[in-house]
Amino acid sequence: MSQEQFATRSEFGELVDLIQDGFSSLSRRLDNMDRRLDNMGRRLNNMDRRLDNMDRRLDDMDSRLDGMDRRFDGIDSRLDGMDKRFDGIDSRLDGIDSRLDGMDKRFDGIDSRLDSMDKRFDGIDSRLDGMDKRFDDMDEYHGTRDEEFRLKFVSIETMLEQVWNKLEDA
Repeated sequence: MSQEQFATRSEFGELVDLIQDGFSSLSRRLDNMDRRLDNMGRRLNNMDRRLDNMDRRLDDMDSRLDGMDRRFDGIDSRLDGMDKRFDGIDSRLDGIDSRLDGMDKRFDGIDSRLDSMDKRFDGIDSRLDGMDKRFDDMDEYHGTRDEEFRLKFVSIETMLEQVWNKLEDA
């Protein structure tokens, strides 16, 4: 075998080794991409679960507000039928009007908060990095808001019960 043939075979062997190294490198990179895709899938599943939880919370709030609306409808209906009986209680109705104004302002605040949340959700699709931290922050925020909503609903329900009782006593 001539030296030129040996050099060519040696170069061929090195070339084969380089190609095999290239395939190994590509394989490792593909494995890494698979892991990253799996991680993204888990993160998306986590986001879906958190959004489902938020949907359930909003459904619960809607349901509770529907119940309050029905109670307001009942009160309104009774007031329509009792106009002549309420000549002597104008000052009490002024107090009720003041309470309703306060509740209206509270609902404006709730509406404003919900609008703010809508704007935050608009950008979710374009941001995956950092979403875990943001969702943790949102969970903490919603926990505080749930307690605020609960306290406000209890307060409103108490006021409605007082109005209802006053109407029944009249």
